[in-house]
Amino acid sequence: MTSGSYTGKYPMQLNAGISEIFVCSDVVESHHVGDSFSPLLRIIPCLNEKDHQIVYYEKPLYFPIKKAFVETIEIDLRTSSGDNIIFTGGRTYAVLSFRRKVI
Repeated sequence: MTSGSYTGKYPMQLNAGISEIFVCSDVVESHHVGDSFSPLLRIIPCLNEKDHQIVYYEKPLYFPIKKAFVETIEIDLRTSSGDNIIFTGGRTYAVLSFRRKVI
């Protein structure tokens, strides 16, 4: 072992290099996201808060639903590269808003 101090070339990443969270769900129709299709609900920017992050949106986004009857809803949180985000602790809450389609 050696002793002393070392200064790295790059800043430390407390959020494991994740700058945003892609929130997808199995109940919405896939739609254009960049050059592909995805059932994306929202992209949440990651703040550099260690203990918690709360995000509020004034205007909800509405997307067409895949099914006429929804029994369960799966929420999938991924990185921009498509990898699953693994949480080691804490809680995650999501509030969804539905409205009837105007014909």
